[in-house]
Amino acid sequence: MVALVVTGAVLELAGLALVAWDVWDARRESMKLSRKDVLVQPPPAEATSRAFPPTVVGGAPPSVPPLEEHVQQLAHEVEELRRRLDAEAERHVQDHREMTNRFAGWVAEARHEAFDLRNELRPLIGKAAAGNLWRRGIGVGLFALGVIVQMAANIASL
Repeated sequence: MVALVVTGAVLELAGLALVAWDVWDARRESMKLSRKDVLVQPPPAEATSRAFPPTVVGGAPPSVPPLEEHVQQLAHEVEELRRRLDAEAERHVQDHREMTNRFAGWVAEARHEAFDLRNELRPLIGKAAAGNLWRRGIGVGLFALGVIVQMAANIASL
């Protein structure tokens, strides 16, 4: 009689332990899924762009040159401004290409990380969602068998 009661109690405890182990394991797997994500932020565009150099104006009023000399000087300044503007436009195009290439690299890297994470998380999600049904089933079966054995021992002792 006592052996049946002890056997039933051991079976019940073993069943409860298996179910508790599976619940703990499912909780551990779900904690893996709830870890914080790391988001890579690109630097602001202002940090990577260059501004035009400031122009300083000051001093005494210039002497007025003759008109032809003044026109020639203005033509020279216009040509110089055109060269500077073309150089700035070229530098702007190069900066735009570099920034576009960097952004494309960041997007490709983010897509690659998302793909890797998706492949890593799929099995974890399935395992956390299902748990170990086989282990839970055995645990419930052992618990039920322990209850039946203890009930049989109690009935036999009457």
